[in-house]
Amino acid sequence: MMSTVPDSPPLDLSRIAQDLQLRKVQVEAAVQLLDEGNTPPFIARYRKERAGGLDEDRLRIIRDRVGDLRHLNERKQTILRTIEAQGKLTDDLKKAILTAETSKRVEDLFLPFKPKKRTPAADARDKGLDELALAIWNRDPAVANLAEVLAGMVNPDKGLNTAEEVLAGAKLILTEMIAETADVRAPVRFALWESGRIVSRKAEPKPEPPKPPEPPPAPPQAAPVEPPPVTEGQPAATPTADPPAAAPVAPPAPSKPKKEHKFDEKKSEEYRDYFDFTEGLRAIPPHRILAVNRGEKEHVLQAKLDWNVNHVRSAARSHLPFGDHPHRDLLDPLVDDALTNFVLPSLEREIRKELTEEALGHAIEIFARNFRSLLLTPPLRKRRVLAVDPGTRAGTKAVALDENGTPLEDVTVHPLPPQNKVAEAKVALTGLIRKHGLQVIAIGNGAMCREMEQIISDLITELEAPTDGQPAIPDLSYVIANEAGAADYSDSPVAREEFPNADRMTRGTIAIGRRLQDPLAELVKIDPQHVGVGLYQHDVKPKHLKESIDEVVESCVNEVGVDVNHAGASLLRYVSGLNPAAAQEVVQYRAANGPFKSRTQLLQVPNLGEARCTQAAAFLKIREGDDPLDASWVHPESYGLARQLLAEAGFIDVDLRDPEKLARIKAKLAEVNPADAATRFGSAESTIRDVIAALSDPFHDPRDSRTPPVLKRRMLRLEDLTPGMELKGTVVNVVPFGAFVDIGLKDTGLVHISRMANKFIKNPYEVVGVGDVVSVWVVEVDKDRKRASLTMVAPGSERKPEPRPAFTAPPPRPPRQDRPPQQPRQDRPPQPRHDRDRPQQPRQDRPQQPRQDRPAPPRPARPAGPPPMRPQQDRTARFQTRLTIAPPSDPTPGTGGGGDSPRKPGKPKSLPKLSTDALAGKAPLGSFAELEAFFKKDESAKTPPSETPPTPPPPAAETPPPAAPEAPPEPPPAA
Repeated sequence: MMSTVPDSPPLDLSRIAQDLQLRKVQVEAAVQLLDEGNTPPFIARYRKERAGGLDEDRLRIIRDRVGDLRHLNERKQTILRTIEAQGKLTDDLKKAILTAETSKRVEDLFLPFKPKKRTPAADARDKGLDELALAIWNRDPAVANLAEVLAGMVNPDKGLNTAEEVLAGAKLILTEMIAETADVRAPVRFALWESGRIVSRKAEPKPEPPKPPEPPPAPPQAAPVEPPPVTEGQPAATPTADPPAAAPVAPPAPSKPKKEHKFDEKKSEEYRDYFDFTEGLRAIPPHRILAVNRGEKEHVLQAKLDWNVNHVRSAARSHLPFGDHPHRDLLDPLVDDALTNFVLPSLEREIRKELTEEALGHAIEIFARNFRSLLLTPPLRKRRVLAVDPGTRAGTKAVALDENGTPLEDVTVHPLPPQNKVAEAKVALTGLIRKHGLQVIAIGNGAMCREMEQIISDLITELEAPTDGQPAIPDLSYVIANEAGAADYSDSPVAREEFPNADRMTRGTIAIGRRLQDPLAELVKIDPQHVGVGLYQHDVKPKHLKESIDEVVESCVNEVGVDVNHAGASLLRYVSGLNPAAAQEVVQYRAANGPFKSRTQLLQVPNLGEARCTQAAAFLKIREGDDPLDASWVHPESYGLARQLLAEAGFIDVDLRDPEKLARIKAKLAEVNPADAATRFGSAESTIRDVIAALSDPFHDPRDSRTPPVLKRRMLRLEDLTPGMELKGTVVNVVPFGAFVDIGLKDTGLVHISRMANKFIKNPYEVVGVGDVVSVWVVEVDKDRKRASLTMVAPGSERKPEPRPAFTAPPPRPPRQDRPPQQPRQDRPPQPRHDRDRPQQPRQDRPQQPRQDRPAPPRPARPAGPPPMRPQQDRTARFQTRLTIAPPSDPTPGTGGGGDSPRKPGKPKSLPKLSTDALAGKAPLGSFAELEAFFKKDESAKTPPSETPPTPPPPAAETPPPAAPEAPPEPPPAA
């Protein structure tokens, strides 16, 4: 039998292009280039014309999205073949699976056919109740009289003794069918995300198991009975046999003490904020999710999901066709059973897993950003370094390194407690500094770092003045280097291969010094989880963290470039087109044949191949090769074009090594028109631009644009700080709530996100990155707690919030003498004013002109029919209230109704007469006057003609009553 499962359909890239706001042609070209084996760095730099100028980030997003789509298509094919093998594949099901856009939808559709553990519903199916459940579900007329059908299916041989047992088995199957329906799970999932909340409470200690009853104590051994003394007149007591001695009872073996369920008070304090914590699923930030998960893992917290029960129940029934089902009374209660026993527990686990994965992804993103900034820290070139790793028991190791990081000599000193041999240590370190001409001292920032910094600071001060016939060393300085991961590197196979004869401590000290000379080359040797530049990277599995960080390292390595004659295999493996095996081949060829002289020599490396060389050639630099272009960013494919451009400018490629000529080359190339050059040389305009940029700065290193490390000569003390003091600091870590800055104190200072800029910022990464050198100012010094508050906003330039203006009562309206009293209009009542509370200011630009009454314009006829229902009922109510306000007493003559004087009562207005249809609500109303007449017809019907309805008192918000002369005026309402 031939399979009816279709082949995997072609990928629809329209959605990816729409999400990334790209043209579909760009996405298709990017996918084609990636499928050809090109890497994102290579495509972004040397295949711009084909990829439409896409950068690395978008290329990686496209690669990941396409990979997800292909994985989803493969999963669909596997599911279709599985269902087809069961003989249950229908056309509708196949169409639903093939058109599903998410993996969750595909898995929901596959759930009824997925192999699962044994359930009570499966036992009911084995008893032959599956057909009954399907008949009930599908409204089969054969089960219209369900009571007779149930009675007819009683079979004691199958364990169905009564009709109730038959119905109970059918209910089990129906409940499972409801729980596995995709149209139930999808809306319930959405409802949980909308109304769900994560709730954490303090975990209650588990009760200790009851102690086993103690065995009864052994009876004491009987003491020998002494015969009673014999007295005169009494016969001697007859001696009796001695009682048998009791057998000695062995003491019970001590039971193994069980682990007591006690809280760690220190850990309990760390999670105090989550002892009574509730937050919505859509609003909870990732770091809180990880904190709750960690507290739950350490048995300090108990976490669960909470949701709106009614909302979830209505969502579950929204897609079930039970409205007119003949067995609705039977099926409807089963929905709640399916939710409670199957759907909600499954979706709760799914949501918790998804939240955790999202939080871990956020933690990886934070770590990746910080790690990228650390990798791109500017190197300290052409400096001889003394690397110092502070230690106590084993001593402090110091290693002298030349400009290339080659160890020259090492010593072990003991200036720190408990030995405190400071003088001997200074003599030994001074000998290394003078012997090898060292210029910078790198101190690891581990334990006892600040104590060692004080010793080094004093040593630099002493060396600034000549002593005992030795010349002064005026240019010596020191740097606090981040040693995170150095210990891990010292035990790695890479370190043992590089320094087979050095001990573990020496290898770690060399890594500290080399990290200052070339951070990128040294940090790639360390596992990412050991570099402390994240927030919760320890919650991420090392495998997942390394897979994600590899892309960051690859991007940085290819952005900076690699010197192929000095880089090791650990750095070369990240070059575009290379892998660990190819990198090892390059290192072995270099060791056997000497340094590379040109990029074309890479083709001679075994197992490298032309395709790999094309990818990697431009990223591998040969600084001292035969061709100057081999040290530039020009790809070998464009060497001919580069020489033509140089020849037009009047230069040759050798001139690139002359700094004076390089400035003139840059000026000449700036005058080249890329469009004309592309026409002359038959090349793409984007390629011309790239070659011109590469020739203008052929040896560009993007790290040079960053601030170099801070070199210090004196140690900073807390007593030296004063509010307002400006300092230079190095950002050592960035977290969502701020940045930790090392200013030279024992502890790093935190600059809160609110003090990082003179404006609102949502993310600290908008301002700083790890390794950045920033200017900070001291806000406050707490000497008791030994802390200093820092800010990155210069004092005096803080943006002060604008105070809200205080409410001022509007001035009274001036009297208008030139305006005659306004007569009420007869055609309609006055319109309600919506700006009554707005302050009224008199117009000063023109004199007030008296208003002249003019007849109302004729209104167009409205279609017949009942008056439309309007939602502005509150507006109509306000309008009626205004109509029933009684006018105040007579005003003072001559005031014209202005100021605080009451107005003169106007003439009573006449209301229009309504037709019979209008009174009955069958004809539309054309004006507010007709509307007033319509509402007043009921009042006139209820009120006798001889009685006048009392006028209600005016509300305080409209017209306040006149106050007594001796009473103070009423204060104005609050704004």
